[in-house]
Amino acid sequence: MRTTPLAALALGAALVATSCTEHRFLEGPPALERVTTVELTDDPFPYDSVARVDLFIVRIDVSEQPDTNPTSPSWHTVATPSRSYNLVELTGGATDTLGGTQIPAGTYRAVRMVIDPGQSSITAKDGRALPVDWQQTALNPILYALVEDPIGVSDAGAQIVIDFDVGRSFLCSAPCTSFVFSPVFRAVNKAATGTVSGRVRGDTLALSPEPVHDVTVTVYSGDPTFEPGWYVRATGKTDAAGNFRIAYLLPGTYILRADAPRGSPFSPGVRANVVVTRGAEATNQGIDLPAPRAATSR
Repeated sequence: MRTTPLAALALGAALVATSCTEHRFLEGPPALERVTTVELTDDPFPYDSVARVDLFIVRIDVSEQPDTNPTSPSWHTVATPSRSYNLVELTGGATDTLGGTQIPAGTYRAVRMVIDPGQSSITAKDGRALPVDWQQTALNPILYALVEDPIGVSDAGAQIVIDFDVGRSFLCSAPCTSFVFSPVFRAVNKAATGTVSGRVRGDTLALSPEPVHDVTVTVYSGDPTFEPGWYVRATGKTDAAGNFRIAYLLPGTYILRADAPRGSPFSPGVRANVVVTRGAEATNQGIDLPAPRAATSR
């Protein structure tokens, strides 16, 4: 098969394997094929101590049924990458293409991922391999994604994004010399989502507060006046200039919380009532961290 213009949109990250709906595959010539691609992104991890998080992904399957019966005939294999992905590199809406194949047009309510823990690893910044308790007894365990909204695949295909939350999937206590794997990831139709972006600055009472890098920015849903009721939707991190960009959010009104890295003198900052719309980016959603406090490890 040859890729179509729709597939070419994803070539900035990696080569895309083509995919089309079944009747297009049987009836149409290659120039008319439509594709469904699957991409992988991630959320932040404690970058102060970790250089790489390599996850070996064997296969991605989708199903129109909401059940997670592993032997159900409703499952369709949509990608078989069989290689490792460094999740640390995938931030700010960046993706790495997993691949694609023929699946019928329809509405998909379940997404699963098969991984190989034996070929996955975490590497510290000093080059050490950090121990991971994968909590799996199967050779290649099956993990199920959170599908927040059914994923529609039309005759024109679709781009499915798997957003892997590294920060919540690998649990540790300071100083994070070993980890426990508890996977948290979601699957969305890229076309049905929006993005939020902004800059985090440290409030030092100066006229021009300095940007803060490696800040964890968490996206919550809930009542802004009742923090115990907030629940996490996604996370991101700031770059060297203090900028953050969190993509693949379903339309809605969110709360942003910025937590400075370990050892920083700044307290968390919050920005509420951030509106995300489909196909758009909510820009300039800056967060100022409150005045310095005594540095602590968290």
